[in-house]
Amino acid sequence: MVEDDGLVTAIEFEKSGCPIELAFRIDDSPEGPIKATITGDDYFVAEVRDHLDRAFSYLQCYFSTELELNRISIHHEAETDEEAERIVVHSFELGKQDDRPLPITYDFITRAIMAAENGDAPQHEASLAQLARENLGRERYIDSFRYSFLLVEAMYGNGQSQKWALVDALESYPRFVEIMEQEIATWQRPKNAQHSETDALLSGDPSTRDVIAHLVERRGHYFHANKRKPKAWSSKSQKEAESLAWFAVGIAQAIGHDAAEPMFADQYGQRHFDEAGQMRAHVTMKIEYLYRIPEQEFIRKRELVAKLPGTKVTTQMAMHMLQNAMTHFEHNEPVGTIHSINARAEDGSEVFTVRFHTEKDGQVIDL
Repeated sequence: MVEDDGLVTAIEFEKSGCPIELAFRIDDSPEGPIKATITGDDYFVAEVRDHLDRAFSYLQCYFSTELELNRISIHHEAETDEEAERIVVHSFELGKQDDRPLPITYDFITRAIMAAENGDAPQHEASLAQLARENLGRERYIDSFRYSFLLVEAMYGNGQSQKWALVDALESYPRFVEIMEQEIATWQRPKNAQHSETDALLSGDPSTRDVIAHLVERRGHYFHANKRKPKAWSSKSQKEAESLAWFAVGIAQAIGHDAAEPMFADQYGQRHFDEAGQMRAHVTMKIEYLYRIPEQEFIRKRELVAKLPGTKVTTQMAMHMLQNAMTHFEHNEPVGTIHSINARAEDGSEVFTVRFHTEKDGQVIDL
């Protein structure tokens, strides 16, 4: 990973033992209008592009992000003196400069690259989920809903097109029903959203089947109701589909998260940690517990030092360490009661402080 101020700005691949023919060369043409041409056939670039395209599909299941696959810096380093003499153009850059870094953690990127090494990547799911999010952000709610439902239909529709056959197909998948139940339970109407049939339905106590049937009915309207019909939809009436689009995007996000699950497989955990160490991409965090043992007035102090893969402390990393710290404490001090937990990074900067005010202050003894 190549980073700038804690954010990844490029991904570097290195391959040794390559044939000299991969290096760029200068072909002279003194008689023509162009006197020389730089040419090359570095097939490794195509392999890297394909790998990263698959890797980023995992990330796009979570984030709306793009990788500049046509902005490339290529360096050919000689491994012998003979190669050094034959390599004429040692480096070459393609594509325009774009200084916008990716605000994505080291952990996500490396795991995505590992997962993309084998098997199919979730490129189909990522593409539709990203289009749904992007159109939602542009307030093109009708298009957003259509992309979300295309993903739903592709994953769970069983090729059905008639309304009730499609409802039955969707309802036959326990995972889809579970997603629907989660979205219904956590639904909040967007602020200032135009009142709609979706609002009326979700503000009541609908069954999962009722909501699925509503989505399928809206799919029929927004996919097929054309200008010849008296109640055809208009691209100028986006607000009427705002609540519908927000609800459907939640479903699309859940499907995307399921598709990206392989990058969190246990098999990548130790490898991720080891490779981060090789790249000197480890973050050290010191966690301090203050706690009491029953029937003791004084407060005990214990420290835990953790090393995590990464280049900077992130909120996700801090939340992960807080969860682990609580589990560690409960395992080692099952009868203890926590006064506070503090975490600091290696440079002394504070990461988090959690204070349990049910425990009063007192004398601290360092054990």
